[in-house]
Amino acid sequence: MNTFSTKRTIIAGIISGIAVNIAGFFTFALLGMGLNFNGILLRPGLQNEKIIAVWKTLEPLPLAVTAPVVIALGYLLLAVVYAFVYRWIAPVMPQGIKARALRISLFFITTFLFWELNTPINLFSEPFPLAALDVLYFIIMACAGAFAMAWAFERRRK
Repeated sequence: MNTFSTKRTIIAGIISGIAVNIAGFFTFALLGMGLNFNGILLRPGLQNEKIIAVWKTLEPLPLAVTAPVVIALGYLLLAVVYAFVYRWIAPVMPQGIKARALRISLFFITTFLFWELNTPINLFSEPFPLAALDVLYFIIMACAGAFAMAWAFERRRK
């Protein structure tokens, strides 16, 4: 039986979305791209010139550059949707924040891997080491969102 209210589900999703955005800022914005677009993911000689052009010169520039709030809100919305998935599958998951977070993180990771495979790898031929770094950053984001979500749902359960 489901014991989570819609309000609690939305709040858990928002908390999760905030965690995803914070993790994304520290991984992709600070480390990967660099605040001045000089991070490892945009370094000439390491990165494919096509990807560098998409992020720096090819118009229209990505929303992550021109309107990052749109992307942040998208991650928040995605996390709220995943909170409803969590609520739906919670009755069959083992108890505990860690066990549940690890399982819901697979939903996040699957979405991120789908993106990575179809865009940076397929469309832009991103070099494997940088694609692997992207995946690592996405795993960090997924785990941050999943643990925040599980904590938000489970912290007051008896």
